[in-house]
Amino acid sequence: MRFLKLSRQFANSLTCHGGSNCFQLTFSAFISTQTGRQQIGKCVASHRYSTNHADTDADSRMTVVYRGNLTGVIKAAKLFSLSSSIMGFAAQPYLVTASKTFPTAAIACAGVTVFIFTYVTPLALHWLTRKYITELRFDHETETFKCVTLSFFLQNQETRFKASNVRVPTVPGMFTTFEANGRSFFVDLRQFLDVDVYKHLMGYDKPLDLQLGRPGDEKH
Repeated sequence: MRFLKLSRQFANSLTCHGGSNCFQLTFSAFISTQTGRQQIGKCVASHRYSTNHADTDADSRMTVVYRGNLTGVIKAAKLFSLSSSIMGFAAQPYLVTASKTFPTAAIACAGVTVFIFTYVTPLALHWLTRKYITELRFDHETETFKCVTLSFFLQNQETRFKASNVRVPTVPGMFTTFEANGRSFFVDLRQFLDVDVYKHLMGYDKPLDLQLGRPGDEKH
């Protein structure tokens, strides 16, 4: 906003009768000056600071309501799997060289083993654990959840949502407790630190709808 005000003041200070073309010329002239570039840098930095500051305030209000007890085991398993993948990539040139001297059956068996540990195991492990929530935070003021899951390379992935975005499937799928923002997540009820937050998350605090229908809805 400050940058736009300065650009308009600069454009109005020049006498020109070319309408929008005139404003574009003066705007370009303003950017080309040293003062214009400095003001652009200040405005961009101010916008980034305000955005980061707002995110920090929102995170500071959140409290931890859930911690997955399998987080350490999953991290260790994925770290071992990624390490075996690196060793598998490193062993491939050796297998190509050794294929000329060792029997074909031995090379084929070694190749299948390396392929499984290099490609299949990391992908399968990530597919099984990508829904697992390692930590869940809740903002009581805005009623916003922030869950943390693990990426393929063990990086934390944050997803924010509200209870209105949560859908509990009628028939739960494999490792799926609820869905939010188009993603499936898995939590363990026993690991929740606040049962009331769990009820709010799953929609158990809403009025019960038995879907019995009304008398007037019956067909004769």
